[in-house]
Amino acid sequence: MEIRYAGTFDLPLIRQAVALTHRPSLNRRVLTGFLCLLLAAAAVGTVILLFEQPENRANNGLRLVLWLAALLYILLRPVWVNQRTAKRLWNMLQTSPKVRGLITTAGVQAHFGKLELSLPWDQVARTARSPQLTTLLSREGVMVVFPRAFFAAESDWDKLHQWLSEHPPVPQK
Repeated sequence: MEIRYAGTFDLPLIRQAVALTHRPSLNRRVLTGFLCLLLAAAAVGTVILLFEQPENRANNGLRLVLWLAALLYILLRPVWVNQRTAKRLWNMLQTSPKVRGLITTAGVQAHFGKLELSLPWDQVARTARSPQLTTLLSREGVMVVFPRAFFAAESDWDKLHQWLSEHPPVPQK
């Protein structure tokens, strides 16, 4: 049995797919939150020192700028990386944003104009799902995006998720 899909990509869809695919794990989010709290506490402590030690204002001011820069970097880097990745993918897809393909028991096939992509199930390293979008990430970093709108019938969308549960991702070693 095979599932046919077809559709057209746009930049907001690519951004959504990249954000979904690169969403950090719960452990990573907890660690990042803890680190942000530490940096924020250090910044507050440095502000207090600015008022209590006017003779060291230059050193404490520099320290405050460094704490805030580190905090901003940790908070904004994932957004910046996702936007840059999405823009790069969109630039590659702009020449032929229309895709059509097949999903079979062997894997996924996609056709972007003259470009063909084949992804066997054993090469899928990670999957990500939302109610309207499913993405696959191969071991080589190739991302395959399946919006719900690309499928002619709801049963095809459900069959895709059934096959994904039958062929779980094989994490990289």
